[in-house]
Amino acid sequence: MPLRMANALVSCMVYLSQMVWPVGLAVFYPFADNGFPIGEVALAVLVFAGVSIVAFRWRREQPWMLMGWLWYLVMLAPVVGIVQVGAQAHADRYTYLPQIGIYVAVAWLAANWGAKWHIGRAAFGGAMAIVLAVLAVCAWRQTAFWKTGEILWTHALACTRGNAVAWNGLGLAFNQKGKADDAIACFQKAVQINPNFADAHNNLALVLLPKGRVDDAIAHSRAALRLRPDFKESHINLGNALVQKGSVDEAISQYQEALEINPNYGDAKYNLGLALRQKASRADAVPHSP
Repeated sequence: MPLRMANALVSCMVYLSQMVWPVGLAVFYPFADNGFPIGEVALAVLVFAGVSIVAFRWRREQPWMLMGWLWYLVMLAPVVGIVQVGAQAHADRYTYLPQIGIYVAVAWLAANWGAKWHIGRAAFGGAMAIVLAVLAVCAWRQTAFWKTGEILWTHALACTRGNAVAWNGLGLAFNQKGKADDAIACFQKAVQINPNFADAHNNLALVLLPKGRVDDAIAHSRAALRLRPDFKESHINLGNALVQKGSVDEAISQYQEALEINPNYGDAKYNLGLALRQKASRADAVPHSP
């Protein structure tokens, strides 16, 4: 819970900073399992406390400040990470509704200052037009990172640190392009960062097997299954590797376990039929064959 609270405070400040300076945006921000630097958490606490105190003290003269701040906090509370859902520290999509409160407060504050300093609507309108134009260009540039999986995950790695999910995603993108060696390097980096990342272990086994590294493929498939015993794809991958190893009986067991998880799993039925046929058990193989 202390780590989640620290992440919640830091995330609140990250979202505010991205409102003002929306750069370094990524598809996935990894959760800091090792904690945050004390200075970063202390700064977040100071900003949080400072804005809260100012908003409360100005509640009569400028009530929109308190309203906007409370809107932001209340709307952000379910997704800020106190109850952790997923492996992300925060996500840009979580800010769409909470930031409305901040924008309302800023709009009213600007209108109040404009009236006080006798700034005309034309001046304000021109300034906002420039802001919108700049943000439109930034948004257009940001969409370019979603052109391909390779570009998307490479950009995420450039914007974050220790991002096992991004390394895994980049490995998948390389594998789809037939760049097996690059994919292997990416999956290895993912499991190095997070040894408990079952998907990365499974993907690594899947790419290692066609390269003839059967023992390594078996090891990573077993690692994935230790982490997720109901990982039916890993049962299939392990079975395929065991067949190449010559351990057909154990492979059959893996295919059967995959079918226990999902009785309608076509790949498991097909591979089980092939394994049974390889055992010359044709009578047993027929019901499982396609």
